[in-house]
Order: sequence, then C-alpha cells, then structure tokens
Amino acid sequence: MQGMCLHWEAAAPRADHSQCAGQVESIRRYHLGQGYTDIAYSFLVCQHGQVFVGRGWDRQSGATCNSYWNSRYWSVCWMGGPGYIPSAAALTGLRSVVDQARARGGTHVIGHRNACSTQCPGDYLLGWIANGLPAASATTPAPTPQTPTKKAIGMLLRDKTNGRIYLISAGYSEWVKSQFRVDVLRFIGVPYADVSQTDIENVRVAYNAPTDAFVA
Repeated sequence: MQGMCLHWEAAAPRADHSQCAGQVESIRRYHLGQGYTDIAYSFLVCQHGQVFVGRGWDRQSGATCNSYWNSRYWSVCWMGGPGYIPSAAALTGLRSVVDQARARGGTHVIGHRNACSTQCPGDYLLGWIANGLPAASATTPAPTPQTPTKKAIGMLLRDKTNGRIYLISAGYSEWVKSQFRVDVLRFIGVPYADVSQTDIENVRVAYNAPTDAFVA
C-alpha cells in the first residue's frame, strides 16, 4: 500500500460523543444500501478524537474514487464536513491513523480531492496535509487552507517500460523531463509510483486528463 487518503463525512460533527458510534453504524447502513459490501472507509475519526475501525488494515478500502486508488490507499474519514473545523482531538486521531499507515510502509498521504473531482476532504484538511500534518494541540493555529491547482495535485507516475515520468491530475497531464522538477514535486508531497502503462492509462482516464503528454 502506498499510503492513506483523508476524507470527510460531509456532515456536521456530533456534539455529543455518545452519538458517534451510532453515526458510524448509520454510515455503514447507508453504504450497504448503496451496494457496498461494508462501510467504505478503513477508519473513521470523530470530533472527539476516537478512532473507529471500518474495514481496517486487511481489507481494501472502497472510499476513494475507483479500484486504482482503493487498491493503493487506505482511507480515513473525519466525521465532519463543510463549515466545520476538525478539533485538536480529531487531528490527533487522524494523525495516529496516518502514523500507523506509515509504520506499515504506506508513507504517502493524500486527500480525496487529490484523486478525483470532489470537495472532500475540504480546504482545511488539504492545508493540514500540505503543512506536514503537524501535531495538534488546543492552541494549534489553523493550517492555511490551500486550494490545489491542477498542476499542484495528482500523481507522478513512472512508466516502468520506458522510464518516462508523467504528472497527471484533474484535466491535466505532462511528461516531466526534468529530474529536478520531479524531485521538487516529490518533496512537496505529490505521490510517486513506478507503474505499468495500463496503470497510467487508468489514472489518466480517472482524472479525465488529455493524451497530449503521451505522444512521443
């Protein structure tokens, strides 16, 4: 696995912690009603910081766009949404899940919006990811929200057949010929993977990216 994808529930956080476990079950029932085999997320974190196990580590997530992403990224959902900010406890819970993923070799962290067209998980959490997922405290200032541009998100994919490296994101593709630029993009957190040409084409289609960059 390459890492963890952050999501939000797109709903108001529960003020009463006693309601959170019930809400996890409500999400599970909703996902089952949509044809999923179980709740889609690997883990969920409520506003009070408790981590709930969804599919866990050993079952493929169903939350992130399509099978390409779900086969490479676990998922964790903050049980909040637009108009709300994760509490320090929630950030601590999210960070603990990410740290466990890293301990298992999944070092990349992305937001749902980095994988396909969606507002999830919101500017706040995307900013937190971009700032390195700093440890939270009651006095931790809010991360500066960063709305990614097309060229600032997506994936760096190295074609194992010919060694070319492509930057693919929503509606955008580029053959990145400068190793320095590749290094910079990886440094700022753009996920990188060595993949087959079939995998690259699947990502291009998922992002609705043009084919121009793939023409020799």
